[in-house]
Amino acid sequence: MVYVLAARAAVRRELQYRWAHMVNNLGSAVFGFVYIAAWRAVLGRQSLSGVDAAFMTRYMVVSQVFLWLTTFMTFGLGIPEGMRTGSVAADLARPVDFFGLYAAREAGALAYGLLYRCLPMAVLFALTVGFPLPGSWPLGLAGVALGAYVGLCLNYLAGLAAFWTVQARWAWGLRQTLTLVLGGIAVPPAVYPGWLQGVVAWSPFRACGAIPTLIWLGRAGAGDLAAAAGWAAALTLLARALTGAARRRVEVQGG
Repeated sequence: MVYVLAARAAVRRELQYRWAHMVNNLGSAVFGFVYIAAWRAVLGRQSLSGVDAAFMTRYMVVSQVFLWLTTFMTFGLGIPEGMRTGSVAADLARPVDFFGLYAAREAGALAYGLLYRCLPMAVLFALTVGFPLPGSWPLGLAGVALGAYVGLCLNYLAGLAAFWTVQARWAWGLRQTLTLVLGGIAVPPAVYPGWLQGVVAWSPFRACGAIPTLIWLGRAGAGDLAAAAGWAAALTLLARALTGAARRRVEVQGG
């Protein structure tokens, strides 16, 4: 029940800025149109590693829409801000799971993002360049859900850096950069150099970008979904282990 209340509170907080977010959606869509135009200019009528201009249009549309679920989240899930105000100490003292509490808060923000960011952008793209429906709804939705959860875990880990550093924004920036590059958000991993494709294949960031997008477009399947699920489980264990270390550090310092 506590987690449900935390999620609802996050939704109510985000609703205060819904009109500003609607304007921001237009800016995000412009980036999508720019990427599409750039890929069409580069590829023309040619194909690169099985990627042509028509595919890249669909890829960029889906990727841009789901960014608000898998990548663009609250800075460090609010942990760095909580360290600054001292509210983290109160959250650690609550008889609830610390990771679960912050995950629930962000889940509420993501639910809001689905309704007020993803859906409006999907409609806008559908009316202009088209928005493709998934080849398999169960696989497509599962890929997006796992991408959102993996992104949440990575952002949580970046937020935990605030327990050991004065400023955690570097960790958040590093996570953001690696997600955009290794996640294959603007560039499909298929067109990367061979050595970089190997790095991407073994990174958790692919679960936030390329995997949900390619599954949605029917270019990936159950094997990639299983890889994303594996990273979700591994990052959950890592998050819980580091949460214990962070709790001990606060207790040693006296709160």
